Amino acid sequence: MPFTEDAAHVEHPFASIAKLESRMDDTDRRMGGLHAQPRPPPAPPNGQLPYAPTFQPDSGLDPTVPSSHTRLFLEQLQSEQVVIVKEKLSELHLYSSDVSMVLNGNYGEGDSSNSFSRRLLNKYDKEAEVIDAFGEWSCSKSIRICNCLVCITKKGNHQPTGILIDMAKKIGLSFVSEVLLKGGQDLSGGKIVGVLVALPQKEFAHSLKKWRKENYFNGKVDLVFSHETNEKSNKTKIEFFFTVGVLALRQLFSSVTDIDIGVGCPPSPSIFLLPSLSLFQEISKMAKRVEKKKSPFSAGQMEALTALCDTFLPSIPLDDIHDDSVTQFFQTSATLSSTHQNIKHPKVYLCKIALWLLSTWIGTFILCGRKSLSPHFPYFKRFSLLSCENRESIVLSWSQSNLFLLRLLYTASKIFILLLFFSQVNEKEENVSWKAIGYSRPDFAATEHEKGNDERERSKLEPPLSRGVVDLGRSKEAAVHTLRKSGFVVSSMSPSLVIRCDVVVVGSGAGGGVVAGVLAKAGYKVLVLEKGNYVPRNEFSLLEGEAMDEMYLSHGVLATENMDVLILAGSTVGGGTTINWSAAIRTPLHVRKEWSENHGLELFSSKVYERALDVVSERIGVQSEFDEEGFNNMVLRKGCNNLGYNVETIPRNSAPDHNCGSCCLGCRDGKKKGVNETWLVDLIESGNGAVLPGCEATRVVIGIGRASGVAFKFGSGETAVVEARATVVACGAICTPPLLKRSGLRNPSIGRNLHLHPVVMGWGYFPEAASWPPSAKRSHKGAIMTAMTKFVIADYDGMAGPGPGYEVLIQTPALHPGMFSALTPWRSGEDIKARLVKFSRTVHIFALARDRGSGEVKSPDHIRYEMEGGDEENLRRGLGRVLRILVAAGAEEVGTQNRRGRVLRAAEAGGEEVERFVEEESGRALGRLESPVCSAHQMGSCRMGVDPRVSAVGPTGMTWEVEALYVADSSVFPTALGVNPMLTVQAIAYCTAQSILQALA
Repeated sequence: MPFTEDAAHVEHPFASIAKLESRMDDTDRRMGGLHAQPRPPPAPPNGQLPYAPTFQPDSGLDPTVPSSHTRLFLEQLQSEQVVIVKEKLSELHLYSSDVSMVLNGNYGEGDSSNSFSRRLLNKYDKEAEVIDAFGEWSCSKSIRICNCLVCITKKGNHQPTGILIDMAKKIGLSFVSEVLLKGGQDLSGGKIVGVLVALPQKEFAHSLKKWRKENYFNGKVDLVFSHETNEKSNKTKIEFFFTVGVLALRQLFSSVTDIDIGVGCPPSPSIFLLPSLSLFQEISKMAKRVEKKKSPFSAGQMEALTALCDTFLPSIPLDDIHDDSVTQFFQTSATLSSTHQNIKHPKVYLCKIALWLLSTWIGTFILCGRKSLSPHFPYFKRFSLLSCENRESIVLSWSQSNLFLLRLLYTASKIFILLLFFSQVNEKEENVSWKAIGYSRPDFAATEHEKGNDERERSKLEPPLSRGVVDLGRSKEAAVHTLRKSGFVVSSMSPSLVIRCDVVVVGSGAGGGVVAGVLAKAGYKVLVLEKGNYVPRNEFSLLEGEAMDEMYLSHGVLATENMDVLILAGSTVGGGTTINWSAAIRTPLHVRKEWSENHGLELFSSKVYERALDVVSERIGVQSEFDEEGFNNMVLRKGCNNLGYNVETIPRNSAPDHNCGSCCLGCRDGKKKGVNETWLVDLIESGNGAVLPGCEATRVVIGIGRASGVAFKFGSGETAVVEARATVVACGAICTPPLLKRSGLRNPSIGRNLHLHPVVMGWGYFPEAASWPPSAKRSHKGAIMTAMTKFVIADYDGMAGPGPGYEVLIQTPALHPGMFSALTPWRSGEDIKARLVKFSRTVHIFALARDRGSGEVKSPDHIRYEMEGGDEENLRRGLGRVLRILVAAGAEEVGTQNRRGRVLRAAEAGGEEVERFVEEESGRALGRLESPVCSAHQMGSCRMGVDPRVSAVGPTGMTWEVEALYVADSSVFPTALGVNPMLTVQAIAYCTAQSILQALA
């Protein structure tokens, strides 16, 4: 229904807890308990498809025909895409006739595939031509990809030769020259499936005539792409020619069975006649790959960036240290490890402006002031010509500047230069710093050994979830076949395809996974769309940089608009449960009471919710035992015991012998029971569901006040639609609000009330020579979370207690070298390297506040958040406790992550000096980039309530504005939770699933 204030009086299904409790009892009886066999899908009538969804938006229609709402949406979408494609193609300056051909897939009168190809390339080189030199051939379906690409070029110093060879090597294609070709075979005996010809105009015709006459390739080469070049052919033209050539070969071997492109041959099924917009999308995708190889910065900007990287991490000669690994680490600068070539700056616009200024003498003077002046002519110098000492002094002054933009430039540059340097790897998957700082790739050697060399043995280690993951981006035809085989109705319709099911779930994390598993086990067809990729656990690389790139939202580079808070959120199959730290803490009783009494949500004070907590805890194996405690948690526990603080053991969804320190990079052994090991496995084993990774929902398809499915993009941007009786959005508190707003929902609570559980950290150094902890202990090894302490902060009026008071939680994080360095204070290049050498014996402990302050999310790139004064005060008190715990545990040195980087040698300090240091450091401001504040928990941006004027969804999780549209993730929390949210998300999602079951019935 449209959003109005009068909607407050609408009664949702299960508004009565008694109804919901009755429904859960019925579910238990039908499903036979948690471990019961899944209910089979309804038997189809004779002669019908294997599965036809029970919901028919247009009664009487063939189930393979999309509903009227979907058809209307697709027509609208296609018209929008035509406009978008025309705009994109206009950027390539192609003729309007070519635009029409790409959109409509047909030629003009008297036209042919060859002339179309010529015009397509005309912008780039008027001599470019696509021909078939040898007549008609057919291509076997068995050939799926080019295993050898032949580039025939002029010998000697001819520009296209080097460019083509280089590009072929970069994408892993073999290269042989003309003289090595013998009857369609390369030297290794592999089949030559394509030829790229790049010759000067004078030699091209002669060579072509010679090859035809001598049948040079023995008729075994399937396709020839030719390109007449001259000495002035620029790199852009050649790269485009190469891109289109490889595109044609790959498309030929994946989707076309017969082809004849030749002189005088009539047009036939051609590689350029791909469905809908595929041609344009594929060319754009491959052209972007070529573009990505180019630096986004100009030569002057790259010079400034190189100097900036070497300012943060310069080469430092060492004379007094004889360890080779440490010497090599200190002597390696950022540019020696190619850090400057791989920078992904989150504030690109700011970075480009700053680098442009630093590449000029006047800009350098504006940003750097008098420190950039020289006493000798020329008096003004650009940044790269200044001495390293001067550059360090200038960068340090930015961190203390009164101008916020300079502080922002310093913070962003420091974080991402250090993060990249310490997380990137070479071709041997090693980093120059790791041996020096005592870091080793977690558990990788052991798991590789366990896999063995036998393909059959390796296949046994594949997780059960892999059987139900369908990758549309890899091969649409194969994916459609798999979905139909699984019982889904799939029909083709412009602009792509339509899939029909009972329920579509957007997001596969803690909430979406639970809903999908429960509904599939109850016998309904469920399709899960996941924006992130799927990486089977036996293929986790356990490399920090690669894991962040593949499994974190925005590749792990996510922050609020002013970078006051750094945000970590999962974006992979399993969501945050795949990369979280295992803590499985029940919803605190005082929070449940608050949500029930202050927000009118009876669910949280009922036995129904208590039972939901029990069910999800059992399913994911929550327990509190551990065989061996890790370094960080040993320190936290001992410090608390010595100070008389209460210390608790954290329940985890992993086995007692699970001592993995790399849960944040993915668990290869599967002992952490995330959604990818539990609820999504239930989905697959029920035979009623599938997971589609790499599929980003663009909007919810809405009819007249009711959701009828989801439109999503996959692969290179192709659009598809899922039709469903119920739609569940579970993208997380960052991504759910933008999707709902794109879909036309107008409730003012959508996107607001965002809570982040802000975190600040303290650190302590425990040298190996110390008697405790044992010398074998390392900060990056062992279970991430087993111990915690908490204390109640007095409320503003001085009253303490679980009602008005808010708790501060003290726990330990997982920090591998990249993130460790990004958060560590930087005072100079030598200082940061000296701090990193102590990495493996440096313990971090953090304080987490249940925040009253909130923010707003419009998209992952636009997150606004402000802490209240009380939140900052709570964090400062928590940080003071953290420092005292570290000192009490016996740390030799302690400090915080404040930009000043002060260090206390606690082992030599007296009690008064320690207390003075704690008071000074914990009392410093946290905002305005003074100290890094982090967040791993986001919640509340579509909060649940009983009044649509102050909430986005009702007590069942259904949105107030649209029927059959549910939200099932942390965004429904009415307030901040105060503890790790995984178990609470799953319990609420379990209750939401019961509501959906009743609606479907």
